[in-house]
Amino acid sequence: MDLEKRKRFLTQIKRVKSGCHEWLGTIYKNGYGAFWYENHQQLAHRAAWNLLKNESIPAGKCVLHRCDNRSCVNPEHLYIGTRADNNRDTMERSPRRTPFAQVQKARELVASGVSQRKVAAEIGVSQAQISKYVRFKDRVLR
Repeated sequence: MDLEKRKRFLTQIKRVKSGCHEWLGTIYKNGYGAFWYENHQQLAHRAAWNLLKNESIPAGKCVLHRCDNRSCVNPEHLYIGTRADNNRDTMERSPRRTPFAQVQKARELVASGVSQRKVAAEIGVSQAQISKYVRFKDRVLR
């Protein structure tokens, strides 16, 4: 394992109340982090599996999130699964709706000038999720 790559990776992490390790580097529009590793840009949570668990990802397998936070790279929140596992998780989680009070609180904090990253850390979700709240792109329970 390349110790320098691991050190560089760890400089891009912020631990938040939820237990997630939020990725501070490049974030794609879909909420997943990106990290330059093994001569190409990889999803940060896949790089986390390789660098922090010191395990390779089996061919044809996915690195899945237990926490449902796409920017999380905490190896304790990650596990190996199949595409079918990933699809099942997505279907099980997609009907979930965010409590309106949480969305409203996030919108008010951002409107008052608090950064989306700080709001995300306080609420325990990703910055990408806060962005969805602010842009009215998330389904909520009223």
